[in-house]
Amino acid sequence: MIQLREDIVWVRAADDTRTPFDGSRLTASIQRAIGDQLLAESISTAIYRYACDAEMITATEIAELTCAALMLFGLADCAEAYRKRDRFAEIRLDQLAGSETFELGFYRQLDRELRSVAEAAQLNLTGLRACVMRLRGARRWGESCRALADEIISFVRGRVQKISVAVAD
Repeated sequence: MIQLREDIVWVRAADDTRTPFDGSRLTASIQRAIGDQLLAESISTAIYRYACDAEMITATEIAELTCAALMLFGLADCAEAYRKRDRFAEIRLDQLAGSETFELGFYRQLDRELRSVAEAAQLNLTGLRACVMRLRGARRWGESCRALADEIISFVRGRVQKISVAVAD
């Protein structure tokens, strides 16, 4: 029989699966939200020490403890960013261009899509090149295609700034 290590803390996910606590993964997650490696390591270590007493902790509890620690350090905006870290949205521009055959209709549809993902923390746009080629009816990428791509990106950034979503393009 294999004996378990005594210092392992188990993390229970929402679907009741259990995995060992991974401090480096938590540290990386916190560091992405706050940008400070030392503080991220300190928070991760503190949460691990807290969880050692229980031997089992839920993923939700880890997130709550992390946000509470960030608030304790006066990093309310970072705590909010960490809280929203799992909310991602994706808009497939090539599919939007397929549903509308003209640019004005495309921009209307894109605006509707952007409003529908307003709660997302990060927005991923895919299919820009195919979208532009369809809207232009072009076989090759040219200057007019590049100009339209820049217009679409500017449109998205303008709308996103109003609803505070980070764009990954």
